[in-house]
Amino acid sequence: MIEYKNGNLLDVKEGVIIHGCNSKGVMGSGVALGIKRKYPECYNDYKHYCSNEPVALGLISWYKHNDFLWIANAITQETYGRDSNKRYVNYAAICSAFRQAVSFCISQGVSLNFPMIGAGLGGGDWVIISMLIQDCDPKNKVKKICWIHND
Repeated sequence: MIEYKNGNLLDVKEGVIIHGCNSKGVMGSGVALGIKRKYPECYNDYKHYCSNEPVALGLISWYKHNDFLWIANAITQETYGRDSNKRYVNYAAICSAFRQAVSFCISQGVSLNFPMIGAGLGGGDWVIISMLIQDCDPKNKVKKICWIHND
């Protein structure tokens, strides 16, 4: 089950923050831009991760901020853009990334925090995406929190 909370995802202090990224090493808008600004080392690691070789969809570039907070830069889009008629997010990539993140959260005993990943600039359908996320943890072993930013 996904719990919905009003507030800023970037205010989370512990657990895992997972957000969608492209495979090009660019964090130019949305939650990714917020991550880039608040956690510049996370961005540098992600950019380096994407520069080595072509990065497959569904992988995660992990960043450990401290002993309590990890950021999962999930490669859920090959490219990016602002065409509202195009879907940039790849649903299979979301499944792959969330399976990895759920497994990590179980091993660490922490919660999984995310925005409405892929449903904004990614052009995906949140109804579909939320079902895919839940399918990655069918026994509800991980607390999953979707943060709704409301400023």
